[in-house]
Amino acid sequence: MLKFLSSAFRRKPSSIVNKHGYIKNTPADVEKAIHSPSGFAVVNSDEANYERVKRINYRVIVPAGVTDAQLLRMFKELDTGKYNEVTVWCYKSMDEIIQFKPYTVAMLERLDKKSAIRITRR
Repeated sequence: MLKFLSSAFRRKPSSIVNKHGYIKNTPADVEKAIHSPSGFAVVNSDEANYERVKRINYRVIVPAGVTDAQLLRMFKELDTGKYNEVTVWCYKSMDEIIQFKPYTVAMLERLDKKSAIRITRR
């Protein structure tokens, strides 16, 4: 099971990030999530809808040495089927997310509800 860094995430995904785009979680929150059994920590998400396409993006800290099978399992937990497009950017640390770096481990994406999940590694 994935560790979400805030109970607010379950109500409204964008509530983890304040109006200036800064992540509200403390380093202790991140450390606790990373050391959870799964080792995955969902830091934030945002919706990017256009026309009739519903899209969601997630930023996730993943453990070192994560396998493609583990990434796919994580993606399937995040993908509720509510969105046409889903993208998950995977990072090594919270610092990389705060610095707005592109994904540093992998990017997973599903471009429509019928397509396969594509994994791109760094």
